[in-house]
Amino acid sequence: MCLVGVMEVCVVCTNFKNVDLFHPGVYGVRISLKTSRTRSIVIPHVVHSIDTEDRSYDVSQYPSSWIDGDYVTTRLFPVRHPNQILKISDMLIFRIEFDISETLKEENLIVQTELLFSSFKKFQQSEANSTQISMDSVFTTSYQLQYNFQKANHSHILATFDEKHFSCAELLLSSGLIYVKYEASPPKPLSDQKQSKSSQNSKSQSSSSYSISSREYDTAVEYLKMSYDTLFCWLTHAKKSIQLNEGKQQSSSNQNQNQN
Repeated sequence: MCLVGVMEVCVVCTNFKNVDLFHPGVYGVRISLKTSRTRSIVIPHVVHSIDTEDRSYDVSQYPSSWIDGDYVTTRLFPVRHPNQILKISDMLIFRIEFDISETLKEENLIVQTELLFSSFKKFQQSEANSTQISMDSVFTTSYQLQYNFQKANHSHILATFDEKHFSCAELLLSSGLIYVKYEASPPKPLSDQKQSKSSQNSKSQSSSSYSISSREYDTAVEYLKMSYDTLFCWLTHAKKSIQLNEGKQQSSSNQNQNQN
């Protein structure tokens, strides 16, 4: 048996700034995560648009964010002129499963960002023919972060692309351990899982009974305490934000009543 930790990494793409792109058209940002450990797996989990209001373009005309294998692509958006700032506000959540016994406190989390492009003419033809939109990857850049898998982590990345596609995407990252679990074997990358799938199906399942050592038990308790502490911090911050918004709404309603 193997003690496996499950961590969630929330990537929020807040906005995109066109400094001086050569070609106007439809753009998007594709994001993937990797770790420096071989006995770990990264799974795109959830995509969500935080706010669809206050946009400089009609969001209904462009596809929202989606998951494609190991990658997550943000909402597509039109870029028409230099120094244009576009609000994206897409939240992309990845899950990382890792072997606790072999995971160091400090890990390398690699964030890969790709700039996707399609001309307006090509995009409109795909829409008219109801075919899948083909986006070209015009530039890829990677950033390496030092993350502690035992506690909450927060980072800010200004993903900047090359001089031929001079633009940048602002990314906010937050992560935390959500729970631990026991598995029959340590987590493996998806490529290794596909190769061993046929051999695993041919083997008969062994007995479900197993024993847990005192060291594994203490490690599980330690990780659970840290995950609860992280969750408590997030809930406390959310409660303060809600109370602040309620206070603002109450004060504004009082002012309106006084004016009436």
